[in-house]
Amino acid sequence: MKKETRRKIFLYSIVTVGVILACGLLFLLIRDYYPQIKQFFNPKADRMYLKQAFRHHGLKDACLLIILTAVLTAIPGAPVAVVCIFNGVLYGPWAGILMNLIGYIIGNLLVVCLLAHFNFIKKSKNFKHQMASFKRFKNPSLAIILGYAIPFIPSSFTSYMAVKLKMNIWKLIGCIALGTLPTSLLYAFGGDAVFKGNTLRVIIAVVLIILIFTLLIKVYRKITHHKREIEAEN
Repeated sequence: MKKETRRKIFLYSIVTVGVILACGLLFLLIRDYYPQIKQFFNPKADRMYLKQAFRHHGLKDACLLIILTAVLTAIPGAPVAVVCIFNGVLYGPWAGILMNLIGYIIGNLLVVCLLAHFNFIKKSKNFKHQMASFKRFKNPSLAIILGYAIPFIPSSFTSYMAVKLKMNIWKLIGCIALGTLPTSLLYAFGGDAVFKGNTLRVIIAVVLIILIFTLLIKVYRKITHHKREIEAEN
């Protein structure tokens, strides 16, 4: 069997297991929230009571949501942002931030662990370009933080670079936490704003997300461009 075929089979197998696990977690969450979901579609239901009922779920459902966040983080292209917003909706902004961070950290560590034993990354032209960009950073930790923070850089690629750099586990956790903090914060506060029906807060959250991502992208491009100029001069 060709190496490329083995890589694809392994990747599809991992994604399939992840999707099945995510579906199982969704089933458990829908079952727990079913009474509130049913009342939500009832026009006669007391909306204030319904809002309170949605937020009166305990540690078990919080753990299920954290695990779901982690699983979707590990699946390439999965809509993890939707779950991160719901963490803010269901548990408030501060608990939502913590849940998002824990989920992101566990999910990315899982990918790092898998990549340390099985290399299923496709080394395309874009992959080589991103590797060259990462190598221009004098501080590897900054490169990893930006890698997890910037949306157009696949988190699996950043995890692959973390494996290649042989980063200490605690240092890596710190990099993941710092890299995913902006999105964790904004999704949680955005979710809380949606829950409270505060349109202004939702608009502010969306604008902040765009501004932060734009700033991060500019910082990343400025650093890599500066390094290219230095290399060209030498």
